[in-house]
Amino acid sequence: MKKHAYSHIDLMEERYKKENTGKVYGVLLSALQGRLAKARWEDFDENDWADLQEMAGKEGVAGALYWHWKQFASNLKLPPMTAGFLGAHYFRNRERYLQAEITICENIGPAILDTQKIIILLKGVVLASALYPNSGMRPLVDIDCLAAKEDISCIQETLHSIGYTEGEEHSNLEWGGHKEHHIALYSNDPAKLKIELHYSLSGVASEMFSIDTGWFLKNIQPASLRCQQESLWVFNPSAQLLHLCIHLLLDNGEGASDLIHFFDIHLLINKWGNQIHWPGLVNAARKMNLDYALWAAVKGSLERFGTSMPSDLEDIPNGRHIYPVKRYLESRKKQYPRTPIERYLRRLSGLPARKRIAGFFRFLFPKSNYIRSQYRVKPDWLWFLGYFLRLLNGFRQAADITLRKLNRKKSE
Repeated sequence: MKKHAYSHIDLMEERYKKENTGKVYGVLLSALQGRLAKARWEDFDENDWADLQEMAGKEGVAGALYWHWKQFASNLKLPPMTAGFLGAHYFRNRERYLQAEITICENIGPAILDTQKIIILLKGVVLASALYPNSGMRPLVDIDCLAAKEDISCIQETLHSIGYTEGEEHSNLEWGGHKEHHIALYSNDPAKLKIELHYSLSGVASEMFSIDTGWFLKNIQPASLRCQQESLWVFNPSAQLLHLCIHLLLDNGEGASDLIHFFDIHLLINKWGNQIHWPGLVNAARKMNLDYALWAAVKGSLERFGTSMPSDLEDIPNGRHIYPVKRYLESRKKQYPRTPIERYLRRLSGLPARKRIAGFFRFLFPKSNYIRSQYRVKPDWLWFLGYFLRLLNGFRQAADITLRKLNRKKSE
C-alpha cells in the first residue's frame, strides 16, 4: 500500500506511545475486528486495564468492546471494575437508543407529519440500528436531524408544541473558526433526549468548503425504524458516507472520540459499499471541495480496520487542488481540543470580551431543561444538584488540561 504523508494511524499510534498505551489501542482495534480472544491479555497489568477503560470511553467504543467480549470471548476473565465499566456504557447506549426511538416514533414523527414537512435523521440514532448488530454498541447522546432551511421555523414551533424549548441562544457568530449550524432543544421530561435541529451539516466557518445542503436533501430514503412514517427520512449510503467524513474531519478534527467514527465508516462501506455510485460520489464531493476529506476518512478506516479503498478514490491525493485542504485538515487534527471545556473555550476566544464572559457563564450555568436532560438526577426534585455535578466535571477537566500542559513542558 502506497504511504502518503497524511497518515492517521501513525499520528494516532504516536499519541498513545507518548502515553505508554499503544498496546491498549491495538487491543481496541483487534476487538472491533472480532479478534478479542486473540489479544495478548496475559501482558496486561493493572495500569493497562485502567488505560483500557479510559481509552474505550474516550474513543466511544466501550459498548462495542463489551458486546464483542460477550459474543466472542466470554471465557476471558476481565477485572470486575473493567467489566462493570464496559457494561455500564453498553446498557446506557441501549437505554438511550430505546428512548430516542420512542421519542421519534411517538412524539416527533407524528407531530412533524401533521405539518406535511420532513426531517432527516442523522448520526447515532440512524447508525446504531442500521450498521451495528446491537444498538448498545453505538453511543448516542442526542437526536440529530436535518431540515430544509425554509422549514426550520415551522418545525421549531412544532417541537415547542410537544414540550421542547431552546437551551441556549443561537446566532450566526463565528466562534474560533466555528459557527452555529443547529438549534438545541430540550424537554423537561428526563426520558426524552435533547434534539439538535440542523439547518446546515457543518459548523466549520472556513470558506474553503462549499457544502451543498441541497444535494444531501435530495439523496435521502425512508427511515427504517420500528415505526414507518412519511415524515422521517435518512440519507442514502452515498450521502451518509460523505456526511460521516464531514463530521469526522471538519467538525471533530479527529478529536478524542474518533475511533468510533472510523468504525462507522468501516461498517458502512462493508455493508453498503456496493450501493454507492463511487464516480458520482467523488464528483459531488469534488464540487464541495470535500474529495480529499472523503479519501482521508476512508484511508484512516483502512489503516485501522482494513476497509476496502474503492478504486475511484485512489487518485484523489494526487490532485493539485487538494494541498490547501490537506494543510487545513492537518492543522485541525493537531489543534483540536480534547475535552468539552477546551472546545468551548476555543469557540469563545473569537468573541468580544463581554460576550465571552456571558458565554462562559452560560456554559457553567445553562438552563434548567439542559441540566435535567444531561444529568438526570434522581429523584427529580433534586434536579438542581446537576449544577454541582457540572461544576465538579469542569474542575476535573481543568485539572486534566493543567496536568497535560505540565507534562508537555517536562517532556520538552
